[in-house]
Order: sequence, then C-alpha cells, then structure tokens
Amino acid sequence: MSIIEDGFQVFTSLTHSIVPAHQSQAQANESDTEKTLATISGNYQINNDGEPVATAILETARATPKNARMELSIKASKIIKLLTKDAPRLEQLGWIQAPNTKLIIAIMAELRERSTATTLQVWGTNTPTHNMDETENLISRSIENPKTYNIHTKVKDKFNTSGLLMSRGTQSLFYKGICRINKGYHKRRLTRMALAMTHHAVREISLETPSEAQIWKSIRNKDIPKGIRGFLWKNLHGAYRLGEFWQNIPNYEHRGTCRLCGGIESMEHILVECEDSPARKLIWKLAEKLWCRRKDTWPNIRFGTILGCNLAHFMDTKKKRLEGKSRLFSILTYESTHLIWKLRWISTINRRLKYDKLLTNASRHGKKALRESLVLRTWSGVLLDEDDLPDNWIWTAGVLVGILPQRFSEHNG
Repeated sequence: MSIIEDGFQVFTSLTHSIVPAHQSQAQANESDTEKTLATISGNYQINNDGEPVATAILETARATPKNARMELSIKASKIIKLLTKDAPRLEQLGWIQAPNTKLIIAIMAELRERSTATTLQVWGTNTPTHNMDETENLISRSIENPKTYNIHTKVKDKFNTSGLLMSRGTQSLFYKGICRINKGYHKRRLTRMALAMTHHAVREISLETPSEAQIWKSIRNKDIPKGIRGFLWKNLHGAYRLGEFWQNIPNYEHRGTCRLCGGIESMEHILVECEDSPARKLIWKLAEKLWCRRKDTWPNIRFGTILGCNLAHFMDTKKKRLEGKSRLFSILTYESTHLIWKLRWISTINRRLKYDKLLTNASRHGKKALRESLVLRTWSGVLLDEDDLPDNWIWTAGVLVGILPQRFSEHNG
C-alpha cells in the first residue's frame, strides 16, 4: 500500500522524469536481426577516478543500435548485481549509496532506452575462450600505453530519474544528499595531505593502494576502540590545533613549536619524528620488541602508516593474507600512537601545574600572584602519591598529576 511520502522526492534535478523506464518505441518495430556481443574484463572496485568496467559497459551500450540485441559477458560479478538486483533499491534512494554514481545512472539510462533484450552474464563456460584472451591482451596493451578518454555522463531528461523518495529517507541519506549537491565542497589541504600519505604508506606494506572510501571505512572498524576511532578521524582531517594553526595568531606563535626540541609541532612530529621525546622512543621501541618476538621485521612507521594501519595486510609466501599478523600490527600501531598522544597531554597538564606553583610567588608577581590556597584546592585529589606530600606542597619539587604510569615515571626520572 502506498503512502503519501511516496509522492515526494528530494534532491531531484531541474529536469527529471518520475517514470523509471522509457524505451525507444520508434525503433521497436524495426528489424531485430542484429546482435552485439561484448566481453569485458577487470575487477570492479569503488574509487574516485571512474571505473574502467563501468565505462566499458556505458560505451558499448551507446555504440550498439537500440534495436539490436546486446549480450555483455563481464568478468566482475559485482557490477552485474548492482545493475540488476540492487538497481531498484538504489534508485529509490536517489542513487546516493551507489558507487561511481554518475557512471551508473548513465548506464541505467542507456539500458532503459533500448527496445530489445540486453543480457548481462559473468564470465563462465559459455564465454568463448578466445574472447577472454583477446580482452585480457587488449587490457595489457592499454596498461602499457595508457590513453586518456573524456567520457560524458549526461542523461536525457526523460531518462533522468533522480531523487530520493521521502518514504525511504533517513538522516544519514539526507545528509549525504546535501553533501553531494554542495558543489562548492573541497577537501581541506590537510585532509588531502593525510590521505596521500596514507595511500603511500599502505602501499609500501600491502603492495596495494587503497581507495579513499576504504581509508575512511577502515577507521570506523568496530575492532578499534571508540576513542581511538575519533582520534584517527581527527588526524585524517587535520583537526588538532597544532603547529601552523598558531603561527598567524598574535602572541600565540610560541604554541606552534615543540617544547621538547623547538621544531615546528605537528601530529606527525609528535608521533614519529621528535627525537627529544622519551615517551615516543620508548613506546615504539616496546612495540617493535613485541612484534619481533614473532621473528618478523618491524615496518618503518610513518604518519600515513598510523592512519592506514587497519589496511596494512601481510602475506605469506603463497600470497595468502595473514589475518592474525595484520590485526596484531594494527593493534600495536594505533594503541601505541594513542598512548604517545595521551602522555603528551599528561605532560601538558603537569606543565600547567608547574606554572600554577610558580605563579604563587607574591614577591615576583605582586598583586597578580595566585593564592596558594587556590592552587592547593585546584589540584587536591589528583596528585601522584598525594598521601606522602606535605599539606602545603607548593614549594615541593617533583609534584605531578597522578595519571602518569609509575613505571614510566621511574624509567624517565
């Protein structure tokens, strides 16, 4: 039974059709003796560059007469499922969840315009061997001598069935739809840099370059603790106020430099570069030592390695993925990273405690000096070994907040 929301759509184009299938009736009565056979190779994966497989299907459909039968033998089964079983659902959702949206919409429009049968089948025993061999050879030659083609995805108005049914909409879909039509959106410079570093670092370990969609999905993995998921997401967006963020703010430029080595501070510097950070050195040393107990070589840890640690896959001699080894590397990397960041935070809190103690010096700061009683009440209950401290510990050396691990403190004392 239909409901009133079925009569409303959002995110529609200015010219669109509410009827999902119009065929070229003028050609339907013409001769149906022609037949086009096409063999298409390649793996269908989501990326941002347009898919060779989807492009091949689109161009074949355009080149084939609308009244001629067309049989497509496709190596990738995923796109066949997308164009058949998944198409009605994706269309009701305004194609928002479809990968390579423009290409898929253009393919659907071309197929619906046809007045005769179109067959999509996966490579199998019915596919002529010489067709598969010739297709693979053609792809090999195109890889060796790549060419650039401009493929237009414009759809005729009567085949443009854009729009999300109100009855099928969710908050997530509405948000994605808004983002999609916001043509002025551009990735922030820091986000582009973080993604590029992640691409490179993951390729070094896995010998495969992940797509941007795979990177974003990897940091949402439920195997990663929620707090660390947020930490990785903020780092991919460059959301932490570090380094260059402070350089153009008068009187705050000093916050952009590392307090340990004096260099320009960034998350990459804090986690993998700062040579004067005892916490960073110790934590990565312990992670490497634990990893090497399995007689494995510890990879070179870069900032991109941290962001893409959940995409780092290790293989055995038979090129089979070692799931346990890959998961251990991911755990060691993101847990160690988050600990380094947390210990930096603790050192910042201890530094503020030190400043509070110094600001109680009335002979130096006069009327601007803090009251000792205020400082004592502020930090009461959060100090390390507080029971062993005197009642007035303002001038006692070595007073620290109590979160710092005792073993770490003794090691670096």
